[in-house]
Amino acid sequence: RRLGEEWRTLPDKEKQPFRDEASRLKSEHRAAHPDYKYQPKCKKRPPAHNSRATAAAKTAAITRICNN
Repeated sequence: RRLGEEWRTLPDKEKQPFRDEASRLKSEHRAAHPDYKYQPKCKKRPPAHNSRATAAAKTAAITRICNN
């Protein structure tokens, strides 16, 4: 939290070396892994303790969200 506040108060001139390094690392990663694509995975949630129909409906909703 404090670090974020400090970062926002830094002038652009002091932030630039960090941005340059981030850009360099990003380019290096792209060169090393040209076919990489970020694909987050949805976590499977255990069914609720209520009725089976409600649990099935929740599972179906999560599946629809994850498969989009």
